[in-house]
Amino acid sequence: MEKILQQLLEGQNKLFENQDEISKRLDLIEQTILANNDRFNNINSKLAENTRFISALSQDVARTAAKDSIAGLH
Repeated sequence: MEKILQQLLEGQNKLFENQDEISKRLDLIEQTILANNDRFNNINSKLAENTRFISALSQDVARTAAKDSIAGLH
């Protein structure tokens, strides 16, 4: 009986050790996901900024081309 109880206690201890390891791994995964979300948000912000810049630049190019075309008519 004592041997069985000892085995049960050892098994229980192993389960707790595994549970601690799983918790640590989950914490690392969560930290990685949060860091990746920050990076993704940063990339999205930069992309939106670049898109606005390209749009403004395209409009400037179109205006300049139109002015050049009009000037060529005179």
